[in-house]
Amino acid sequence: MMKNRIVLFVSLFLGVFLVGCSDKDESESYYPENTDALISDFELEANIKYASGLADVYFSIVQQGEFEEGKGYVGQIFNADSLPVGTITKSLLAKITTNNPYEIKLFNYSEATKQYSDSSIYTSTDSINFTHPVLVRVTAANRVTQKYYEVKLNVHKQNPDSIHWELYKENAVSNFTNIEQQKAVAFGSDIYWYTANSTNVYLNKSPNTDLSTWTSTDVSWTLSSKMELSTLTVYDDEIYCLTSEGEMMKSSDGISFTAAMADNSDFVNIIGVYGMSSNKQLVALRNVSGTTYFSYYTNQSGWVNSGVVPSDFPITGFSNSVSYTVSKRDRLNIVGGKTAAGNLVSAVWSYDGVDEWAKFPQRNLIGTEGVAIISYEHDPRYKDTFWFMFCGKTGASGYSNRIYYSKDKGVSWSEASSLVTFPSNFTARAFVSPYVGNDFYINLIGGDSAKGELNQVWRGRLNNLVFKPVE
Repeated sequence: MMKNRIVLFVSLFLGVFLVGCSDKDESESYYPENTDALISDFELEANIKYASGLADVYFSIVQQGEFEEGKGYVGQIFNADSLPVGTITKSLLAKITTNNPYEIKLFNYSEATKQYSDSSIYTSTDSINFTHPVLVRVTAANRVTQKYYEVKLNVHKQNPDSIHWELYKENAVSNFTNIEQQKAVAFGSDIYWYTANSTNVYLNKSPNTDLSTWTSTDVSWTLSSKMELSTLTVYDDEIYCLTSEGEMMKSSDGISFTAAMADNSDFVNIIGVYGMSSNKQLVALRNVSGTTYFSYYTNQSGWVNSGVVPSDFPITGFSNSVSYTVSKRDRLNIVGGKTAAGNLVSAVWSYDGVDEWAKFPQRNLIGTEGVAIISYEHDPRYKDTFWFMFCGKTGASGYSNRIYYSKDKGVSWSEASSLVTFPSNFTARAFVSPYVGNDFYINLIGGDSAKGELNQVWRGRLNNLVFKPVE
């Protein structure tokens, strides 16, 4: 009996000892086997005080970014759609989703050292300063595996509804001494910028993708009267132009101009090209026995005079024409100009290919000649959703640097806000040649000012078309 008690006691002692040893070993060296240190989701908490929609901002997570010594492949977390200008980013709450890590530590960027420092343990209730990128280190539950991420909160530096204007090219073309006339037109894949003094006409040509480099060529002209460069118009893959005597000339290469056709005289001006399809018309003004008519040309019909020009219709100085389609019908619009009596026009005139020209009076415009108008795709998802009007001459010596916009395809106009106006070093001007490229830049070529003819190319584009997904 005594022997059995001794054996039981020893067994109990050994059991307690082993259990104690086991507890001691586990407390000192056993950790969970979870090696997951990945961030699966990143969100901002709503804070209407700093910006609206913070909780709706979507963050992209790139798990394997650039390799850095001591950190491995550093992941990237960023919002592809930048937050609005002025968003306060110095004190925001973030929700970081992981798989039960041991620790999440934040490192702030130092402007002084250009390095990450000042670490702190992440909690969902402590605000984070996102003025500069934040480095996040996740330590997995095994306390060994670690993963680094750089978090960048992108904020627009400019208002997306503003236009950034710049003087793209000063002294752009050569042979610009004593220039009296100029105009640029898009022809093929190039821009043809014509300049003329009292004796010569020059063609300055540049690819339409880059208006910084121009090559010059003399223009061949078969008549003694001068070219009226303001009438230059591209129609049916040829360039048409009037002489100072009202004769119609054309060129297939932009260099050699000859008589356009047998029926070639008594033209007053060329308005532009009507039509967006193959059924295009060259639209002009023509004097017949002392009366000015609208005259329309197609290769099939030749010139057809149709309708007497009203006394309040502009004969000279009207804007470049813009053709467009609305309600499945093509239209052509011009703005401003000067009547035969010398009065400045403030109205919009529009032609639909069938009816007489329609007049749309403007309460927000003053009489102006030499304005430039464009249709502008301010959102790539929609076509021609915005029109702009630039500059103009308001009197004998008055030049404008105002910008107007239209939301109804040039039917009515309002002065644009300060977000899109020209900078202080922009010289007020008129008769600029506008061109909008595939890169959405609005190019304003040349122009006339109180200082004389301008040898410049200005350009700008709406900033919501400039912003890259990641700044």
